[in-house]
Amino acid sequence: MRVVTVKAPEGKGTTVADLALSVGIAEASVTSVYVRGPNHTMDRVEVETSTPKAKKFVDALMAAPYYNPRDYHIAIRGVLAIVNDQGQAEATFPVYAPTVDVCEELWQFSHITLSFIIRVLVASLLLAYGMIQNHILIMAAGLLFIPFLPLIMAMSFGAWTRDWRLARQGLATFVTGVVVITLGSALVAFLTGGPLRFDQFGSLGVGLAISLVVGVAAALASADDVGRRELIALAASSQLAILPAWLGISLVLGFSDPSKVSERILAFFVNSAALVVASAVVYAALRMRGSGLRNFIGGSKQHGPQGAADRPSS
Repeated sequence: MRVVTVKAPEGKGTTVADLALSVGIAEASVTSVYVRGPNHTMDRVEVETSTPKAKKFVDALMAAPYYNPRDYHIAIRGVLAIVNDQGQAEATFPVYAPTVDVCEELWQFSHITLSFIIRVLVASLLLAYGMIQNHILIMAAGLLFIPFLPLIMAMSFGAWTRDWRLARQGLATFVTGVVVITLGSALVAFLTGGPLRFDQFGSLGVGLAISLVVGVAAALASADDVGRRELIALAASSQLAILPAWLGISLVLGFSDPSKVSERILAFFVNSAALVVASAVVYAALRMRGSGLRNFIGGSKQHGPQGAADRPSS
């Protein structure tokens, strides 16, 4: 369920409210507000509705010929309950989330921060130690810490919507994570001295099939309000994090079977590409695209960090 608030130029509130009603939303409130900073009056339109109707409304607004991110400000937030006469079965229907919700969430998870580096480093220590000891539970604990899934989604969503900044940001953060895992695993190998006991590497074909299935499930989960994503993230991390951990360990302890190095590196790139392609196909099927999102992306580029208030937020 979503509450969508739109600040529109004075006199345009009725137009926005009528658009909300046209997509099936039962009611929309229109009030006048004075905005400090720019020091002018704007119309404030607010609707409380189900997730799919919120998506229809926001997508329609951003595709409207009069919309631009400088004059129209959109805020979307999730709510726990909406009590009215529309019925809970309709109000709680969970799919699909507004496109800008997905975009903003992926941007939020794609920044390289000190917290991100520390979390990945801690995860790499657990993962590498689990691999050296061949302890599956410790490996699983490490994999749960690795936030690779949103980065893959950022690359696929950015490529599909042609938001190349998001795609590049996801790729840069993903590469940073791979490097941190490799270095952290090398440190564990240096401190423990090995040997590496883990040897359960799947075949290229099996890895490809798993990656395709995980990519589909991950993209669906990112546009759905129901369920938990942790196990999907674990499956994605198992396809992407074990190789750099193995590489870091092997760089210190030596490669037990040098003939397998190129095969495993190839599997890593194939799995990564499969996750990106599969999720992009799902985003295409869900129609997570349109002129409205292009307006949003264009507005973000034009205004940059200083114009963050002009960007829709969720």
